[in-house]
Amino acid sequence: MAHAARFVAKWLAIPVALTMALMSHAAAIIGGESAPLQTYPFMVSLIEHAAPVGQESEFHFCGGTLIAPQWVLTAANCVYFRLRQQTPEEIDLYLGSNDFANGDRIRPAQFFVHPQYDRVRGENDIALIRLPRPPRADLAVASTPLKFSTDPRLEDSSSTRPVKAIGWGPMDYAGSASSPDLRAVELQLRWKVMACPFDESALTARWTDVSKALRELRISPETEGELFRRVAAAVPPLIPPHSLCTGGAVSALTQEMISRGSLNSRGMARPGPCTTDAGGPLIGTNPDGSAVQLGIVSFPFGYEGQHCDSVAYPPYYVSVGAYADWIAAVVSDH
Repeated sequence: MAHAARFVAKWLAIPVALTMALMSHAAAIIGGESAPLQTYPFMVSLIEHAAPVGQESEFHFCGGTLIAPQWVLTAANCVYFRLRQQTPEEIDLYLGSNDFANGDRIRPAQFFVHPQYDRVRGENDIALIRLPRPPRADLAVASTPLKFSTDPRLEDSSSTRPVKAIGWGPMDYAGSASSPDLRAVELQLRWKVMACPFDESALTARWTDVSKALRELRISPETEGELFRRVAAAVPPLIPPHSLCTGGAVSALTQEMISRGSLNSRGMARPGPCTTDAGGPLIGTNPDGSAVQLGIVSFPFGYEGQHCDSVAYPPYYVSVGAYADWIAAVVSDH
C-alpha cells in the first residue's frame, strides 16, 4: 500500500503523466504528392531489423534525414518502444530509394538521444544515429546530406513561411498503412501560439485515452480528477519547448468563404504528417533556393490510434535550430 501511495504521489507531481497512456512509434503524409528521391536525396527510413528483404516498406515506422555522410537526424521517440530505448540491433536504416527498391540497408552503429529527452513530457524529442559507413556510392540517387537550421529562436517568429513535410506515412486519416512511396505535402510554418492552441476542450478530448491507463493502475476517481486539474492548469499547456507548428496553405478564395461563414474551417481536411512520419523533416528554403531542415516531426502526446485530422492531436515539430549546438558537438566528438 505504501508503494502504491508513493507511485501516485510521483505522478501527481508530474501533471503531464497523461502521456503515459499511449507510448509507441507514432506519426503520415496527408494531402501530399509523390516525392522523387532526386529532390529529397537525404531521406532515410527507419525499419524493423526483422523485416524480410523485399518487404521493407511493410516494416517502416519512422523517418530521418542524412545530415552528414555517417549521421542521421531523427526524433528520440523513434528509437524507443513504449518506455524502453531500443538497441542498434533492433533497427535498420534504408537509404537511397523512395520506394524501398534497390536502396542501401544499413544497421546503425550507435544511438545518441538528447540527454534531457523526457519520454513522458515529450520534451527534447531529438536523436542522432551514427552509421558504421557512408551510404553505397553506386546508388541510383546519391544520398546527399541535408543542411539544418542553426536559428535557435525560430519558434518565436510571428511570420508564416512555406515549408514541406516529407515521409512514407499513411495517406488516409485513419493511418491504416504506410505509403510504399515517399510523399511530400506543402504547409505553412506558423506562430506557435496561433497554430498550436491547446485548451481545456482539447485536453478533455484526450482524457478518455488517459482514463483507460489510470484505471489499469487502479487510481481512484478523486486522484484522476486532481490529475486533470493539474494538467489543465499547466502553463504553457502541454506544448513542449522548442516546438514548431504548421497549418495548411489556404487559398484566398477559401479564406474568404470561411470569413463569410459559407465554409466551416473546422470541417476541412488537415494536410500534414500522421503516424509513421515521426522523425522525418520539416523542410524550408534558404534565400539561395537550397533546402534547409527546420524541424523534426514529433507526436509527443499519445497519438497512437488517433485519426490524423484530430483537432485534439495536431502535429508538432522539434525546432532543429534550438539543438544545433548539441548536434554539432555529438558529431564532432564521435
